[in-house]
Amino acid sequence: MGVLLEFSAFNSLAGLYKQKEGLSMGGKVSPCLANIFVNMMEMDIIKKHIESGNIISYHRYVNDICCIVKKGLKDEILDEMNKFDHHLKFTEEPMLEGKLNFLDTTITFENNQIILKQYRKPEASDCLINFKKGVAPKA
Repeated sequence: MGVLLEFSAFNSLAGLYKQKEGLSMGGKVSPCLANIFVNMMEMDIIKKHIESGNIISYHRYVNDICCIVKKGLKDEILDEMNKFDHHLKFTEEPMLEGKLNFLDTTITFENNQIILKQYRKPEASDCLINFKKGVAPKA
């Protein structure tokens, strides 16, 4: 994997750039390698916490994780995840007022029920890419 990380580069309208560390965004193999790497962290750290009952619920989409842990263990588990590799920095977003935003969903706990609602970030734009003149790949 070192070769892929060492020779990772990407091309844009402004020119060719060499990635200093990590995987290039938009690289063809970047999503697969990122998924493999996070899966390695899960097998090393998360699996043992699930089996011991420290993690009650764990869900991941790419690098976004929604995790419910036993009270008092959040910092310990987060610290273990961050020690897995010094290039990765996992952060946490605490539940505020009984609500947690995860991906494009607001998760709310009310009366022992989970309620899901659509969430849009405040900085989200309604601007759409012009399909015929946009620089994004047609796929």
